[in-house]
Amino acid sequence: MKKILSIVLVLVLLFIFSCNGTGPKVRQGKEDPTVDTFTNYFYPKYHKPIAIFPTFKHIGVRSISATGKAYREYNIWKDDRKGKYILITTLRSTQGEFPEDFEWIDRDNAIYSNGNKTAYNSLHERPLKIIHEMSGERLPDCIIVAQEFYFNKKEAMYKVLIVPDEMCAEDAGPIIEELNRVANMQ
Repeated sequence: MKKILSIVLVLVLLFIFSCNGTGPKVRQGKEDPTVDTFTNYFYPKYHKPIAIFPTFKHIGVRSISATGKAYREYNIWKDDRKGKYILITTLRSTQGEFPEDFEWIDRDNAIYSNGNKTAYNSLHERPLKIIHEMSGERLPDCIIVAQEFYFNKKEAMYKVLIVPDEMCAEDAGPIIEELNRVANMQ
């Protein structure tokens, strides 16, 4: 009987100590209400959430107040192992709604274009400067910028994957496919 009581006591103590652990983490590191760094999700205001691949870490957000007719917000994630970046740019109209006839996609300078997906061999100056300021690094000379565009009258959004193009081959096909794998709209 004494042996059974000591076994029960040991089991109770083990149970108590195991329950005293840290438990599940709940949305830690949530500096920005649109980014959940624990689950690695981005929550736009008028579009579905975007799941970011776990090797990408959120390095920050930069908001630019009204420039012309829109507020701009740049959210940046980086995969340190491969030097890749995810950039999600959201634009919200200062006048309530965007005009539907505005040309949102630059197909003339694209190395790939199909529907709302395009790819380029360079990045515009403003996001390039913001990435440099936030990461402290410059992008290589040869890159592929795969982009998918989403539109809502109140919010336009660009989901972008920036990948070093070590051979300067400008083969955008695999990068376009990778874009939805690493930044998948739910």
